[in-house]
Amino acid sequence: ANAVTIESERLLLEWRDRVGGELTRIAIQRAEPVGKFWGWKAMAPVTQWVVVKSAR
Repeated sequence: ANAVTIESERLLLEWRDRVGGELTRIAIQRAEPVGKFWGWKAMAPVTQWVVVKSAR
């Protein structure tokens, strides 16, 4: 599952606490012009929850 908002991240944290799994936050920046120079502009980070379902 993926989350971008604080509210959806809270749900991922609750699920991870109940079920387990791993949380990863992915952040990307893109180069954009800043006047005659270039700078990095951050995009919204994505939090990803990964859990493996047991074979039981």
